[in-house]
Amino acid sequence: MPLSIKTTYVCGLLSLALLFIAAPRLHAQRPASEVILSSASKSDLTTPDVSIPLKQRTAGSLRQHLEAIHANRRLYLRLSNLQAPRQPGVLYAIYLEPLGTTTRSDAARLGYLNFFAVSAGAKGNPLTFEASEVVRALLDAKPELSGLQVSIVPGGQPQSVPSIGSIELIAY
Repeated sequence: MPLSIKTTYVCGLLSLALLFIAAPRLHAQRPASEVILSSASKSDLTTPDVSIPLKQRTAGSLRQHLEAIHANRRLYLRLSNLQAPRQPGVLYAIYLEPLGTTTRSDAARLGYLNFFAVSAGAKGNPLTFEASEVVRALLDAKPELSGLQVSIVPGGQPQSVPSIGSIELIAY
């Protein structure tokens, strides 16, 4: 049996009222984001294999900080301010690895980056990779873990030199 217009209107208003009441509580329950590590400056992808060290934003042991965060939050690697004078024409593999790593492991690969929608002067949308499981594996495999780097490897010969404005490891 169809509802009357008045009943539909009242139900809609009640739903909207509940949303306004619940939204602040739902937002308050989410933990604030926290930048754990970040790159020092803009990175031009000029060589076939670029490794960018990430600097710790807090004092103390990186390992202890990551273990404490990983227990109840998710970790994400965010690449921001992507730029390219023109399409490089290749995909770039993104790896999160212990500082100083020179060989790439599939277990450390977070995903792939392309510059399809990026142009000269444009800042591009940030690209985010889920990194929780890679960080957990690194913590399990490397008891002496003291730093991380992001390695960016093109899948072929790029036709231009793109850049990444900033890289951050963020806990949510």
